[in-house]
Amino acid sequence: MPVIYIDLDGTLLDVWLRYYTVMDSFFERQSLPFPSFQKYKKQKRELVRDDAIIRHAVRDNPAAAEELISNYMLWKKDKLESESLLKLDQPIGRIRVFAAQLKPNYRLHLISVRRNHEHAVRQLQRLNMVAPFERIDLVPPSLSINPKWDSLRRLATPADLLIGDSEIDLQCGFMLGLRTFHVDTGLRSFEYANRNANLNSNRHNKAVPLHQYNDVLSYL
Repeated sequence: MPVIYIDLDGTLLDVWLRYYTVMDSFFERQSLPFPSFQKYKKQKRELVRDDAIIRHAVRDNPAAAEELISNYMLWKKDKLESESLLKLDQPIGRIRVFAAQLKPNYRLHLISVRRNHEHAVRQLQRLNMVAPFERIDLVPPSLSINPKWDSLRRLATPADLLIGDSEIDLQCGFMLGLRTFHVDTGLRSFEYANRNANLNSNRHNKAVPLHQYNDVLSYL
């Protein structure tokens, strides 16, 4: 039976408020002004990288940017997956209904990049999001290899699908030769994710754009 590999953050969970709170609280600690939530969302889609957002925020004092960026990266690593901030995440759609609609033709497999696996499991349990998945893989981030591809390369078959919101997701799907779908509910635009997923490829793959994950039902 084919498998649908599906991402968590930005795909099944709305994580915008958590990411905003991490950066907003850092700026507050530095006694620096920071944009509103809606302005942050716009900047995140346009500037993408945290260092670019910080440089833009302190553009009147560029000399301060490098130290702020260095300090922020440590702050983010400590705060982003804290249990208090994970409680800001909200489920997108109804995953249990979606899983039921897939049966008996597809199995559902969650694949997520998380540093703190224990916190991730507790979050899924608290949100009642464990039962819909036949398998859950939580993989650590990596700068040297696509961590999702590394986890799935011995599992995936050509009949499988992949759904996600980031260039990591799309690159994983492309490398595995899967039908790959991008959702617009996450931190990355379709254009950015698709372009950057192809940076190290000799072929130009293209994901299928969706609004949110359950729209994939139209393609099954």
